[in-house]
Amino acid sequence: MEEEAMILEIGVLAGGEGRRLGAPVPKAWVKLCGKPICHYVIEEAQKLSADRILVVCHDEWKDRLPNESRITALPRQGGYLRDLFQLIDSCKSDYLLVVNADAVLINAKTMSNLVKLAEVSTAGFIWPAVPAEKCLPQFDGRRYVPGSKKLLARCNAMILRPGEIKIDQATRVRMQKYPGWGELIALGISGCFRIATGQFTVDELCNLMGKILGCKVEIPVIDDPALAFDIDSRQDWSFANYELRGGGVPIIVE
Repeated sequence: MEEEAMILEIGVLAGGEGRRLGAPVPKAWVKLCGKPICHYVIEEAQKLSADRILVVCHDEWKDRLPNESRITALPRQGGYLRDLFQLIDSCKSDYLLVVNADAVLINAKTMSNLVKLAEVSTAGFIWPAVPAEKCLPQFDGRRYVPGSKKLLARCNAMILRPGEIKIDQATRVRMQKYPGWGELIALGISGCFRIATGQFTVDELCNLMGKILGCKVEIPVIDDPALAFDIDSRQDWSFANYELRGGGVPIIVE
C-alpha cells in the first residue's frame, strides 16, 4: 500500500513595514537585484509541490505578486503574530510551511528539508535554530552575539500542523496585545539568549512554547546559515545584494 502524500501549503509573511530599512515602500517590495524582496521566497516556494502559497501582504500591493494560480493574497492584520494566526486559520492542509518574506537566501532545497523534518516528527510546531557560529553577518545584534558558541539563532522559517495547534481565545488576545512582540515571539527570540546564558535548556523552551500553542514543539538545530538571515537594515540589504550577485564565500561569524 502506497504511503499517503503530504498535503502542504506554504505561507509567506510579507506584511512588514520595514521602517528600520528606511524605504518609501513596505519592506517586501523593496527592490533587491532588480526584483521585490518577497519574490525571492515566493519563487523558491513555487518549486515545491504545495497546494497553495498564501502570502500575507499589504492589500494595495497584492496585484504585484507573481501571477500563478496557487498564490493567494491575504490582507495583513497588523503585526507578526496576527499575520501568523491568519495563515494558520486559513490553511486547509495537513502541514503549513511559514517563511518570512525577507529571508531571501532560503531556497527550495532548504524548504524541502524542513518539510522532511515534519514528515518524521510528531510535533505540531517545528521552529529550527542555527548555531551562532554558522550564521551569516547580521548587523542589528538582536538574534545572536558574534563570538558566542552557545547561542542559537531562531530561524525565519517554521513548519506547523495547523490542526494540532490549539490556542484558546484568551491566550490569543494576550499574545496580540503587543502584536509585534507576543509571548511566542518573545520566547522564540529572547529564549535563545536564555539558553545561551544557561537560564534554561532547549527542552525547557520547547515545553514553554508548547504550553502556549497547545501542542508539542521541537527546535531542531540546523547548520544552514540562510535560515537565520533576513533583511532588517540597509547593511543586511547590501550583504544580500552581494550574495545574490554571486559575491563568493559567505563571511561566517567567528
